[in-house]
Formats: sequence, structure tokens, C-alpha cells
Amino acid sequence: MLIRKILVKILVFILSELIHFELKFKKKKYIYPPFNNFGDILEFYMDSYKKIISSKKKLLVFSSVDERVAIFFFNKKKIQKNFFFLKNLSSYRIFYKLYLEKDRKNIFPIFKIKDRNKYIFKTKKRNFYRNLFVQKLENEKISNKLKKVSEKKYITFFWKYYNDNPNDLSGSSTRSTTNLNKILNLLNFLKRKFNIIIVGEKIDKGNKILKNKLKADNKIFFLHDLSKNYSLADQIYCYKNSEGFIGNASVMITINWVLKKKVIIFDTLKEMLDNRFRKHTTWLYKKYTTRKISKPRVLELKLLKKLDSIEYKIIENKLSDIKKEFNNKFIN
Repeated sequence: MLIRKILVKILVFILSELIHFELKFKKKKYIYPPFNNFGDILEFYMDSYKKIISSKKKLLVFSSVDERVAIFFFNKKKIQKNFFFLKNLSSYRIFYKLYLEKDRKNIFPIFKIKDRNKYIFKTKKRNFYRNLFVQKLENEKISNKLKKVSEKKYITFFWKYYNDNPNDLSGSSTRSTTNLNKILNLLNFLKRKFNIIIVGEKIDKGNKILKNKLKADNKIFFLHDLSKNYSLADQIYCYKNSEGFIGNASVMITINWVLKKKVIIFDTLKEMLDNRFRKHTTWLYKKYTTRKISKPRVLELKLLKKLDSIEYKIIENKLSDIKKEFNNKFIN
């Protein structure tokens, strides 16, 4: 495991240096997002759609992740693969390293990500994004398997999992659920109400575990089984025809917000950006205690640095609380 981490670190360093060198010469010729994970790419193309369409510049894509999103929104002639294209890898770590360590003015494009709390999530823009989704779906071939499953009422579900340690506050672990049994019991509860389509990629750790744990079922499906190439078109179609979403925080919130779907997010931390989704979304936050704080308090993003230097305990949501919220939002 240690050797693998070292090798990944070396690979990220080498690729970031090569891409940094390349972007010095390509910055003015192409358009590309300043961050390169799925959520940031999606939001960038949504917000910059009109500017990109009217520009003569091509989009520069760095991996199969951003290529998949770009193909949904734009003509293939508008898209150019980067010389160091990562076919089966995410370029997020590379771009994050570039953002932190390099001269951002020399490598990042004119169309910059603005304060997310101010730009993409204004209600007046939501109708435009929704119409854009619908318009693009009309020209896409949707998986026949997915269309068949979508004929019955269903909800979408996502489990974000990294490890069994609820006190892990590193990276996205703050928005994950560590208790497998709680997830399995929740799925058994949900499928008595609706069919379930579990979203997320085949390589997601949580999906791998659920695939092994769940028996063959005509109530629970995996989107990566229903979609041949897990296209963005299939993903949006899946959310569009669902009753809503329940699970851990991820980019799925953005898509469901645009489509005005009911959403329940559990086992997450509170941050100011939650205000982006005031309508339709219910947040069930993790809580924490310390030696000085015996009564559980809501875990907030701004507290992470403080907690890192003291002894603490993280408390995830109870299954009963999630069930209660689900009944209130989807059943009653």
C-alpha cells in the first residue's frame, strides 16, 4: 500500500509538470476548467455554456472524465484531447497540485469558476440549465436497459465509502458513511417503498461492496450495469425520471437540484455552500463531541482545523432518523 502511494505521488508529480509545461503554450488557444473533477467540470460547462458556444476556441479535455461531460454538451468537433490524455484516470489530483503550486495566471483560462454560492445556483438560472439538459437528452441514445427499469417508480441512491473509521475527517471522508450494516438495512427499508437505482461508477468502493453483499434482486439495480458506458446522458435521464435522491453528498445534488427533485443527504458536514440548495434538499448532518463538549453539536466545515488538534468523536446519523426523514419527504 505504501509503495502504491509513493508511485501515485511520483506519477502525479511527473504528469503535473508535463501538463504545466504544455498549458503555458496552449492557454490562449483553448478553453478548459480550472478544476478537473466531475462536479467542477459539470458546473463549469453549465455556467460557461453560452460563452463556450459563441467562442471560436476549442475545449481541451485531459481525461475520460471531462471528455464524457464535454461530449454531452458540445459537438465533438469542438473538443480537443490534451497530448497527455489520461484515458482511465482522473486528472483531479494533477489539477489540484497545479492550482496550489503553480502560477495560476499562466495556466488557467479566461472563463474562471466564480464563487459557487453566487453563480450557478441562482434559481433564475435553474430553468435554463434544466432546459439545456432536456434539449441535450433529445439528441442522445439512452440505454434500453435503463429505459426498461425506469418504467416503474424508483429512487436513486448513492453510498460514499472509504473506511470504517467514523472519526476520519480527511478529504471526502467527512461526507461518507462508515457503517455498512446501516446502509444495507436502509436499502431493505427503501425497497419496500420504491425500486432503487444505485448510482456511482463501477470502481467506487461503496458500489463494489454493495455488489458483493446484495443478492440478485428485482428491486435494486446499479446504474453502471444499466448504462453501457455510464454516459452523462444516461445519468441525467436516470435522475430526471426518478422520484428523487437519497444518499451521501456528491455531484448528484447539483443534477437533482437542476431537475427539481426531492433530495435527502445524510452523514455529511455543514458548510455555507449548502445554502445553494435551499429548496427540495434535506440535510442530515454528522455531529461531534469533545472532552469539553459532551452534548453533540453539528459538524461544520469551519471546525475541521480546530478538531484536528484535539480529541473528538464523530457521530453519524441514526438509521431511524434517516427513515423518518424519508417518510416525511417521500411518503407522507
